[in-house]
Amino acid sequence: MPDAQYFQKTGEHFVIPEHPGNYDATIANNAAYAVQARAEADHTIRINDIEMAETFALLIKNQIITAIEEDYLDDLNDPDEGILHSTPIDLLLHIFDCHGLIT
Repeated sequence: MPDAQYFQKTGEHFVIPEHPGNYDATIANNAAYAVQARAEADHTIRINDIEMAETFALLIKNQIITAIEEDYLDDLNDPDEGILHSTPIDLLLHIFDCHGLIT
């Protein structure tokens, strides 16, 4: 679903979160041990959630590529990288925009 349509239905934009980095730089060096431990645990949870989302996106992308005939994805296929940089949303929108309704 394109972002504009998602926004129209939900009132919010769908944003894929970015990886927060390996360490939370917002934790003060002189933070109390409990505060620092909690912040580090929260940061680890955010990293795990994002990595899980990236894994699911890759699995879904692979399912789409396996299920769709190559001809429908040729326009996205780079000679050097294939369709490496395409997201599942990119693939589905391309199929819908270029080849019509998916049934």
